[in-house]
Amino acid sequence: MLSSNHATTDMSFLWRFLYYTYIALPLLVVYLMMYLAAMSYVVSYVKGLLGMAVPSSLSQFGPSDVIGTVLTSMGVAVVLFHFKLLSYLFIPVKVLISV
Repeated sequence: MLSSNHATTDMSFLWRFLYYTYIALPLLVVYLMMYLAAMSYVVSYVKGLLGMAVPSSLSQFGPSDVIGTVLTSMGVAVVLFHFKLLSYLFIPVKVLISV
């Protein structure tokens, strides 16, 4: 879809199709994994600051831990949005798909 929106010629479409398929999509996946790893670290740190237990394994992860993690993640996202930091996290995505 992005290829057809930005292309003006057949060669432009082909180049953009190859770019989005083999360069942009893998880089977006890598960026998503880095973002998720960083956010899981931040969420576990905030949970520790709030005095919530951070389970050491998945077998100890109960329903209350899931609810606490979801609420803490939502709180971190709202704080990032409030302080206008969330838009900076989307800059790599905008750069990759603006070609």
